[in-house]
Amino acid sequence: MKSIRVLFLDFDGVLNSSQYFYENYGRLDGRSIAAYDQRQLDPAAIARLNRVVEATSALIVVTSAWRIAMGKTPRSALRGLLAERGFVGQVLDVTPNLRNGMDGRHLEILKWANDAQEERDFDITSYAIVDDNYEAGLGNAPYFVCTEFATGLQDEHADKLIEILSNDRHGSAS
Repeated sequence: MKSIRVLFLDFDGVLNSSQYFYENYGRLDGRSIAAYDQRQLDPAAIARLNRVVEATSALIVVTSAWRIAMGKTPRSALRGLLAERGFVGQVLDVTPNLRNGMDGRHLEILKWANDAQEERDFDITSYAIVDDNYEAGLGNAPYFVCTEFATGLQDEHADKLIEILSNDRHGSAS
């Protein structure tokens, strides 16, 4: 069994923000840029993400809707987009898409974590979730860091993620 630390990562509102879009494109959203374009990812937020993965050796599992838009090879496409913006960590996987009205992101995270332990033989020694939507953290409040779309991932969020991920043995997402 391989021991891993996992960071469940959203993109919009974490790796970009209305502040980033306004300062760089004169808008409060990314509509002036092609959808799911690497230019929508804020290099400052990527640098903060790099700090988290360098400090904790966490592997990334993408929870963002971007994973759905990437077609049949989302891991490869997301790895490329993040690398183009300077990301130095590893994208391990993406969560399954369970959205059918009642299901939410927190259930997708739970399914991925359960499958990782049962089917992939991973021992998740610590995990954290970062998202700008509180729903992603349902049932996982101690391991959840909520950003805001207005500002995205900030230093205080990165510090909290490092603290959470550095505390091994808090079990699987539930």
